[in-house]
Amino acid sequence: MNFTRADDLAAGMACSPLPESGYTWTMASLLSRFLDEAEDLFGPRDHAFTPVGVEFCDRPHPQTWFPGNRGHVAIQLSENARLDPNRALFQLAHEVVHLLAPGSNRANVTEEGLASLFSDAMAERYGSPYRTTKDGPYRRAMALAAPLLAEPSIVRAIRSVEPTFALWTPALLLDVAPAVGSDLAKRLCARFEHDHG
Repeated sequence: MNFTRADDLAAGMACSPLPESGYTWTMASLLSRFLDEAEDLFGPRDHAFTPVGVEFCDRPHPQTWFPGNRGHVAIQLSENARLDPNRALFQLAHEVVHLLAPGSNRANVTEEGLASLFSDAMAERYGSPYRTTKDGPYRRAMALAAPLLAEPSIVRAIRSVEPTFALWTPALLLDVAPAVGSDLAKRLCARFEHDHG
């Protein structure tokens, strides 16, 4: 993916006109593209929240946050992505999935697994070398959520009943998708526990 110079603080934020029409990708236009793709896969976002953009924060991990606590949600990318647009793209794709149902202070295994699967897919498609680490809780969540990504209509069906991933219950999953099985349903609805603080 071609951004501005990698040593430029505006890397990933400055666009250039294309000869045919439009502009080169930026974090803002990728946010729009990724959100559109995530909604196609997993159902519509909660319109009670307005995505307001992407920023970089002096912290080791990306996150969503809610400036002003008034229904706005921003994606904060980590400090190590500031001068690395490919890392920023990878982190952005993961956080976009959290824009579908923001507001909960806890993610379940399904949400983190789908976000990790989605970020790996977008990174591959757009030429970022970054992928979810081979070991650890995100990779385990990916493995558990993979059957749902293989049939995204299941996720859309469940979210049509309960849009917020964190409020999913094993009973809801089994009601909408009995083939998931009770053991996997419990594991997918469990609170996600990560290794970093």
